[in-house]
Amino acid sequence: MAAQPSSHPPGSQPLTTASARLTAAEAERIAAEHYGIRAAARRLDGERDDNFRLRARDGVTHLLKVTHPAEDAEVTDFHTRVLEHLADRDPGLPVQRLVPTLSGSPRLTVTTQDGAHRAARMTTYLQGRLLHTVTPTPRPLLHDVGRTLARLNRALRTFTHPAAFQPHLWDLQHAHQLRKLTDDVPAGPRSDLLLACLDRFDAVVRPALPALRAQVVHNDFSGDNVLVDESGLHVSGILDFGDMTHAPLAADVAVAAAYQLADGDDPMGPALDVVTGYHAADPLTRQELGLLYDLVLTRMVVRIAVTEWRAARFPDNRDYILRNTPRSWAQLEQLLATTDTTVTARLLHACGME
Repeated sequence: MAAQPSSHPPGSQPLTTASARLTAAEAERIAAEHYGIRAAARRLDGERDDNFRLRARDGVTHLLKVTHPAEDAEVTDFHTRVLEHLADRDPGLPVQRLVPTLSGSPRLTVTTQDGAHRAARMTTYLQGRLLHTVTPTPRPLLHDVGRTLARLNRALRTFTHPAAFQPHLWDLQHAHQLRKLTDDVPAGPRSDLLLACLDRFDAVVRPALPALRAQVVHNDFSGDNVLVDESGLHVSGILDFGDMTHAPLAADVAVAAAYQLADGDDPMGPALDVVTGYHAADPLTRQELGLLYDLVLTRMVVRIAVTEWRAARFPDNRDYILRNTPRSWAQLEQLLATTDTTVTARLLHACGME
C-alpha cells in the first residue's frame, strides 16, 4: 500500500516516499558492468536504500548500495566524501572503504529497470556480528563501543560538508519540531508523556544547545550499525553513515548510550559504561555530562514518535516498523522513574569529575 498523504517534517522524504525495490539480478548486473565484479547478490535489510551483499566465487565480499531515488544528490556526495575523509584521516578505523568503478570513480549513477536514475556506490564488506546480538553485553565491549565512537568523532572533527546542515528527522537538536508526529500516538497517558518530555526538552536542552561543541557526527551508533569481533569484546566495524548530521557532540554520545539502555530498574547502567568508555578517549565537559540524561530521554521520545508516525503511513509494514517500540516505551518509562540528578551524579563519579 502506498504511503498515506500527509505533511512531512523536514528531512523525512526518503523515509516516506515509496520506491521500486531493486532485484538481486539488477545488483549483479551493476557489479559486473561497472565494477568488473561477478558475484552472487543477496539483499540486506535497509530503511531507505537498496543494499546487497555481493559474494564472488573466490570468497571476496563487497557491499553495493543503490540510494533511494528521493535522496538529494548533495546528501549522496556527503556520504561518499565522509568515507574518503576517514580513509585519509584514520586508515585503521574499522569503516567500509570505497571501491572504484572500472573508470576509477567512487561515484556512480545507474538507470534501474523502472527507468529511475539512482546513485550507487560499492564498498568493502566488514565482518563481525551485530552488537545487538551480543546479550548480555559485557562491560569491556560497552567500553570499547564508547572508545570507538570517540575515535570516530576525533577523525570527523576536521570534516565538513554543506549537506551536514540539511534538516534531518533524527537530529535531536530539532526534536521540538516533532510535536506534530505525536498525533499518531492515540490520545491518552502515553501521548501526554511524549508531550511532557518535549516540554522538558524545550525547557532544559534547547536553551543549552548553542553553547555545546558541535561537529559532523554519525548520529546512529546503534546495535544494528556496530559490528563485534569473534572475541565478543571489541568493535570490528562501523556501518551506515546515512543519518550523519552536524550536531552537538553530546547528542551523538547520547544516541549511542540510548541504544544500550537495560530493561528493568536501572536502565542507565550499561549506558554509563558506553559514556565512560567515550570519555576516557575523548573527554566530555561537565556541561555535556550534565545534559546526557535529557539527551538520552529525547532520543527515546524521537525514536517512538518517528516509528509511530511511519507505521501510521505504511500500515502494511506496521508490524516491522514497530517491532522494537514496545521495548522503547518500557525503557522510556523506566528512565523517567530515575532522576536527572541521580544519573548525572553517577556519570560525574564514573568519569572522575565529582
